[in-house]
Amino acid sequence: MPLSEKTMKIAMLVVDANEVTDYVEKDVRRRSPVLHNAVHSLLDGLRKRDDLEIEVIYGRRKPEEGEDRWEGNLHFVPVPYDNLPLPGMGGPFFGRALALLQHLRKTNPDIVHAQGTERESGFVAALCGLPSILTLHGNMTEIAASMKARPFSYFGLAATLEKFALGRVSGVHCISGHTRQSVSWRARRTWIIPNAVSRDFFEVTRKPSGKPHVVCMSVISEWKNTLLLVKASDRLHAEFPDAEIHFHGDCNEGHPYGRAFMDSIADRPWCIFHGKSSLDKIRAALSIATCAVLPSIQENFGLALAEAMAAGVPCIGSDAGGIPDVVSHGTTGLLFASNREDELADRLLEIHRDPAKATTFGAAGRADALRRFTVEAVADAHAEMYHELAANP
Repeated sequence: MPLSEKTMKIAMLVVDANEVTDYVEKDVRRRSPVLHNAVHSLLDGLRKRDDLEIEVIYGRRKPEEGEDRWEGNLHFVPVPYDNLPLPGMGGPFFGRALALLQHLRKTNPDIVHAQGTERESGFVAALCGLPSILTLHGNMTEIAASMKARPFSYFGLAATLEKFALGRVSGVHCISGHTRQSVSWRARRTWIIPNAVSRDFFEVTRKPSGKPHVVCMSVISEWKNTLLLVKASDRLHAEFPDAEIHFHGDCNEGHPYGRAFMDSIADRPWCIFHGKSSLDKIRAALSIATCAVLPSIQENFGLALAEAMAAGVPCIGSDAGGIPDVVSHGTTGLLFASNREDELADRLLEIHRDPAKATTFGAAGRADALRRFTVEAVADAHAEMYHELAANP
């Protein structure tokens, strides 16, 4: 049920993965809205606060029974829309945007908080005329540049929308120092708050494998640079013939990069592809993992590494983007120069040649995750951000 009128009312704009195409989080078995893990974790931390009332709004052509619901102080509201007569993605995009803008003008929240620029959320926040915050999850401008995306491709259009929104919202929530550095010249104000990690990862019971068991939790894509780990694993396998590299994430085998990945692991039986894995399977993998690796060439944060740290798994990450904000080199894990296969191979060997060092990294990483990435810590920081903006819009 609704909270007191004295609470601050936040409208959180999200995109339901079950409503749009090509979202890796899409899962029609789950009740909408299906969101990025970091957003679900944030909502988990916010749901019991008595100073905030969060209306989570998202465009939905045909809302199902039970979607409009209260969970603690969270009110999930599917906003019906009609496609506009525009080609391609334009029809549903602008249909959702128009319906959400009309909803905001009717409800008049204290603050509008948009989650991401990949679809309409940031665009709507930029146009709503209310105090607004934009969380930059994926830096679409940097991703588009790294992929040399064409202007009217998905990433090219997403980068254009991102640039449009950044300077028009009241402030930008940055999930890493790297994010702040890349947008501060365009944003009116910024806050740095890391992503929250689900409680599930802090509850993993560790029983590390007696042989090298490396996990990589990411979509198979160019900017995640997954092939680099496949190639770097050759040296690990040469020294530790029983080593295994486990990949958990979607792979589009119809894309040239996806095909190249599948062809590459076909010649390396120690590289095992699991596809998109359930939470239980991911937790089981982390329980026995000897290290987790994220070899991205562009990364705004590195949630997969934060999740591994929460589970007490030693981490290896590239030095790209926001990853150094997550992993402290030599303290909570190891970093390597982005796209350097030789350095990644060196780091894999360093971790597995010295189990005591790996254990120290794992323990330090978990302690750091408990300090920075719990849903409570991240929710508290968000509440401070909301109150700061409300006091000085």
